[in-house]
Amino acid sequence: MPQNPPQIFLAHANEDKEMVRELYNKLVEAGYNPWWEEDIMAGLKRKDAMIKALGNSDFFLACLSSTSIKQQGYFQAQFKMAMQRLAEFPPQTIYLIPLKLDDCDIPELRASDYGLNLRELQWLDYWKPNGFDKLVESIEYQRGNQADEQSNDIGSATSRKSKSPSKSIPSNLNKQGSSHFIGRDDKLKELHELLQQENKAAICAVSGMGGIGKTELAVQYALQYQEEYTGGICWLQVRGADIGTQIVNYGRAYLGLTPPDDQELMVQLGYCWSNWGQENTLIVFDDIDDYKAINDYLPPSQPQFKVVMTSRVKPGSNIRPLNLNVLSENDSLQLLRSILGEDDKRIDEDLEGAKALCEWLGYLPLGLELVARHLKEHSSLSIKKLQRRLEKKKLEAAPLLKEGQSDMTGQLGVASAFELTWEDLDTEIKSLGCFLSLFAPVSFEWSWVQQCYVNTDESTIEAWNDLRDDNDKYQNYLEDISEQLKQDGQTVDGFEENLEEWLEQSEEQIEQLETERDSHLIKRHLLEKVGETEYKLHPLIRQFFQVKSEKMDGMDDARRKFCAVMLEKAKISQSTRLNGGISMYPY
Repeated sequence: MPQNPPQIFLAHANEDKEMVRELYNKLVEAGYNPWWEEDIMAGLKRKDAMIKALGNSDFFLACLSSTSIKQQGYFQAQFKMAMQRLAEFPPQTIYLIPLKLDDCDIPELRASDYGLNLRELQWLDYWKPNGFDKLVESIEYQRGNQADEQSNDIGSATSRKSKSPSKSIPSNLNKQGSSHFIGRDDKLKELHELLQQENKAAICAVSGMGGIGKTELAVQYALQYQEEYTGGICWLQVRGADIGTQIVNYGRAYLGLTPPDDQELMVQLGYCWSNWGQENTLIVFDDIDDYKAINDYLPPSQPQFKVVMTSRVKPGSNIRPLNLNVLSENDSLQLLRSILGEDDKRIDEDLEGAKALCEWLGYLPLGLELVARHLKEHSSLSIKKLQRRLEKKKLEAAPLLKEGQSDMTGQLGVASAFELTWEDLDTEIKSLGCFLSLFAPVSFEWSWVQQCYVNTDESTIEAWNDLRDDNDKYQNYLEDISEQLKQDGQTVDGFEENLEEWLEQSEEQIEQLETERDSHLIKRHLLEKVGETEYKLHPLIRQFFQVKSEKMDGMDDARRKFCAVMLEKAKISQSTRLNGGISMYPY
């Protein structure tokens, strides 16, 4: 079973900081998650941050030197807490490792309450040539024991990680979740604990920031804890969508409910809640911009309903908050490594540059992922050169920030990352991206895009081809259309040839449009497929394209065409159609 990188607490004296910094970097390069005092965020109480980090640590390295062991009280506070943790572990557990930075003695440090003495633990001569290898050997030995214990505990059960929605559980969740989900395991546990205490919880970024991974956290939670929600997982898109209709449709499709069609929506909604069942159910309201707007759609206050909300806005006092911050530096580096793959050594070769890059991006998951994919696509691009390019795009990206957010480095970094992706796109792809930003920030049917670009869609083309394959029906159609054309005073000559030419050209244009979509927008994660025929732009990317569209040639014509097609979609009565929905005049 795969394990997360262990967190390793580095306890040291100030005089040994540079040696410990080298150790810290080696641990990062080896794929571990070290922690030392320089990781404490500005403004936090140092003691509180240290206690929290030590409590979360999987290993405690007591970094000793000839200088540090002479200092009175140097290790006392951290040592006692580490000893307390060690006492909680089973015998033969490797947790506290005395690490000799030089050929020093092990001090007489005791924790009398727990009957432990630092000298009783086998030390590691880190100062020797094979010191780091020996350290890795001890860490991996302990991790191997933990993996064996976990395997025995769960038997043949499958890990929560990387699951798809269970077919036995009613679920409309059509998201698989990212395979690069890093640095959020503690938040998943916290969210689960909140949901056990109350029947609703909220996930939101402290600053209302987009792209921080709120929706991804909700998706991962739904997937990893799905076995506990046998009553169903109901995913609701809030922004720009009809929430009540979504809930009623879920009840019909997944629970077999039959709300009265002749009643108003709220009556149907009440019917669904009343007949939902008593098993635990997860309800997710994704992307809320106004909490008051969803009050009428919340389930009744019954213990089987667990509600997760995602929003850029902090919730009110009646909803328990779960604040989602940006990733740590170590998690950001791990995310870059995960996307680039094991064979890519650019992060390890320029670790300080990679750290600076993560800082420039504000440790925002969306920006990190976009930049990592850019690096993966450009295998010869160095971290340093990429950083230089990002810095040059700084002023161009500034207009993308909301008013009052110009000091948000993370947001600016994401905009610069978008600029890099934008530069890789051909003019046609840029135009397509700008056009897609005209749709509302919800999923849209691809056939609508086809009709705007090609004046028809794939289903219409297929219907025409099916008609042509049935010669008798096709000949009857030609006779009907010829008669109609004569009545309209139009020429019949060349109609069939024109039809053949129109079909061929339309098919080519539709194929080209699909290529632009799949090989460019989806490949670069600028567009997401959310259903069989539905697609969606990430809100930040949509905003980016909207800004770019202001300077894009031809957008006025595109907007007029978009409005015409959407107006046609909204009409109740359609133009005359023949042969099961085929337009009489296709071109």
